[in-house]
Amino acid sequence: MANNDDRIMNVNDKICPLCQQQNSCNVAAMAGCWCMQVKVPQALIDRVPAPVKNKSCICNTCIEQYLKESNK
Repeated sequence: MANNDDRIMNVNDKICPLCQQQNSCNVAAMAGCWCMQVKVPQALIDRVPAPVKNKSCICNTCIEQYLKESNK
């Protein structure tokens, strides 16, 4: 079983830390990325496990799902 240090070292920045699906982040591109234009709710950011926080982007699908659920 991997410890937290292993998990941090093996973070794939193309994978959403919440759903483990592709996050379609292209922040390194010269044109930037969709993630730079979106306000991610703090309550959703708080769901990201501490060892992987600020290591990869939450995907747009998770953001949209959260917003739908919070507007019910």
